[in-house]
Amino acid sequence: MNTNDQGFKMNNNTNPFIFKTSLASVVAQAPEFILEDFLPLAKRKVTMLSAKGGSGKSFIAIQAGIRLTQQCKKVGMWLSEDESGEIRERADLINSRILFNSDPLSEHLYINGSENYPPQVTPGVFEMIREAWQGLDLVIIDPLIGFFSGNENDNSQAKQFMSVLTSVATQNNQAILVLHHNTKQDQEGNSTTRGASAFVDAVRILYNLKYDKDKQKHIIKIEKDNLNAKKFLGSEFDIKAIPFTIAYKTKEADNGRNKY
Repeated sequence: MNTNDQGFKMNNNTNPFIFKTSLASVVAQAPEFILEDFLPLAKRKVTMLSAKGGSGKSFIAIQAGIRLTQQCKKVGMWLSEDESGEIRERADLINSRILFNSDPLSEHLYINGSENYPPQVTPGVFEMIREAWQGLDLVIIDPLIGFFSGNENDNSQAKQFMSVLTSVATQNNQAILVLHHNTKQDQEGNSTTRGASAFVDAVRILYNLKYDKDKQKHIIKIEKDNLNAKKFLGSEFDIKAIPFTIAYKTKEADNGRNKY
């Protein structure tokens, strides 16, 4: 057992309520970011990208994955609403029409699509998740609700879910990006992140996404910023979208959906 100058007892026994570390012994460390020039994400943290359906969340996620693998990093994307073949088609469009990259997609961009039913994230499978995602620099899961088995409006259940992801990100020294849906718009056209407030409380950065169809661009606004991510691109910034005439080659063009 150790005792500091004031006689306060500190030890490392099994009592979970013991204060185990003196702050004076901790090495100061600034947050480390990836994708600073596109969508700043903090390593060892969970970031959320929230938007209404059809705003282009998966477009942003896929582009983030491609951009990071171009930096020789490893990315895992679990996009549970689209089949792998659809994800590949969209990735090819992004690679050629947005990034103007003639190189093939990196072998270090790993995906699971809708054909891989998403497992539920619970404390009981924490070690399984940590091992599965070990070695990845970025993990993207879409949507949050696909991996959450509880009541979306229950704060205690939401907190438990987010605690698992936060612990995985910390122990694996990786960034985790969670895609989430907004509520339906009110009469003034406003919407907020859906579900329990604990989802938002747990993330260190919250991005809100809107799509400007007329200007063919995605508008991203930082709604929560505990790590000063705005120092890179500001509190609001744009991301170019795939031109309408290129993106809509399928029958989905006829019903007005915007998947990009």
